Amino acid sequence: MKLLIARGPRLEGCMAACSVFDIIAGVPQDPETATEDFRLQVTRRPTLRQQITTALNKIDAIITSGGPRGGLAALLRHVEELVNQASSLQTELSALETEGESERQDNIHLGYIERFGQISEASKAYYASRGAEASVVGEQIFEDEEEDISASESANANRIRIR
Repeated sequence: MKLLIARGPRLEGCMAACSVFDIIAGVPQDPETATEDFRLQVTRRPTLRQQITTALNKIDAIITSGGPRGGLAALLRHVEELVNQASSLQTELSALETEGESERQDNIHLGYIERFGQISEASKAYYASRGAEASVVGEQIFEDEEEDISASESANANRIRIR
């Protein structure tokens, strides 16, 4: 991802989409390439937002249905990464877009951040409500099966483990 010129007067053409390092190094910029890079970044924004929405909806469904905490934790980490990517992208694009569009997109982005915060809080409450429950039910089932094994079967199992 390119580092872009910080927010200030809106720049047109190539200079607006050049990386700071390219400018410092004096690398000539092709206006068509810079415009295409900008377009790609703009199209990436709704993709990230859709991924955030989908993951947040899945988290909400897990909480509502009393689903597994492990899946919830993984999804929360994933959404946090997506939100960080979207924030970086929004910062870059804000430097290149018109002031009105930049402000509009910033407000939309803040909505995603707020929803992520709400879902994170709901997740913490969900973890707290299920804190005393076993994280894996299968452990108890496995222990019960061991109790039903005869002494000879247990000796055979130990011999196999030793080999």
